[in-house]
Amino acid sequence: MKIKTSKPFIPEGWLVEEHIDHGKIDIAKIKIDLHLEPEQQGNYLTGNTLRERLKDKPVLNACVLDYLLEHQELIPNEWKGRFVFFWGTTYRSSDGSLYVRYLYYWNDRRWGWNDYWLDNYFYDNGPAVISASLELSTSNPSELGSLETLQAEVKELKTKVKELENWKESLFK
Repeated sequence: MKIKTSKPFIPEGWLVEEHIDHGKIDIAKIKIDLHLEPEQQGNYLTGNTLRERLKDKPVLNACVLDYLLEHQELIPNEWKGRFVFFWGTTYRSSDGSLYVRYLYYWNDRRWGWNDYWLDNYFYDNGPAVISASLELSTSNPSELGSLETLQAEVKELKTKVKELENWKESLFK
């Protein structure tokens, strides 16, 4: 099932500070990984530093978090006991502070979400959820093909547009 990732849930009194829209994604077909920066392993980073470090990574957003909460059978068991952060959406509270939402496992019965202030420390039990498959499609230029290939495709499309225009003109003569 494809989910829209364009409009995240906004807690009352908050604003969306930043949101990465992945379009429609099929959560069952993308490869999801948990990511820790090296300093988080056995230590910590502040949320503001971590946010900056994750800017060029394919972090998933709060729409994916909310979808997983609605379909908890899709949440991997190995996420239990962790705070899994969805850095693709950051929020600003009414007092001006920045927050990110996360998934957590409560009392071995159900999953829930909470938020965490970016001035706090993020330890090794708080990985960012990223998609390796989204990374390949958005940040690897070799996947797009060579410039010559792209130019040939553009030329072919222009030829097809011209053919359609000629056909359209012939209909109205």
